[in-house]
Amino acid sequence: MFTDNGIKDKLCEDALSILFAENYEKVYKLALSLTSDEELSKDITQITFTRAFEGLSKLKDKSKFSAWVCAIAVNVSKDMLRKKINNRNKVISLYDKNGNIQDYLQDMVDFDNIEEQYEANEMIKYIIKYINSLDIEEKQIIHLKYFENYTYAEIAKIMNMKQSTIGMKLLRFKEKLSNKISKIFEEKELGKNG
Repeated sequence: MFTDNGIKDKLCEDALSILFAENYEKVYKLALSLTSDEELSKDITQITFTRAFEGLSKLKDKSKFSAWVCAIAVNVSKDMLRKKINNRNKVISLYDKNGNIQDYLQDMVDFDNIEEQYEANEMIKYIIKYINSLDIEEKQIIHLKYFENYTYAEIAKIMNMKQSTIGMKLLRFKEKLSNKISKIFEEKELGKNG
């Protein structure tokens, strides 16, 4: 027989399970994008949810749980990276653990055209190399915007920055990347004509 407290405990446990299930993949992918380490990302995800559930009473607007747990994941990732790599550069993998191109990159390539595939793969490698040269804060912003599709306002809240700062950082990133890609195409054209 359930008591009132037993029913409340069961409902609370079910609610936490739902929050965990709905947000696990997002938190894990965010951690993985920041660390490029599957095992470390699993640890970060577990620590993140433990901290989130322990501090759930501090969250005033429960509908913002997803953004809030991602903010916690960013902080946990920063802490874990500081301990693990001591400012070493990490590489975002072009391929998954099975040697296949990452899912999010497949949409960028027409695999029926071998020449286009090769050029696209080279460009993707270059873009990933450039992203890897950025500092961790810039990588986080890029991940949240382009891989998680957060708005500037949501990213600003997660990163604890002004929305205008997020916009400026993304604008600078796009300009620098565009300039670098333009130079590559100019060099290719010179090579063809020279």
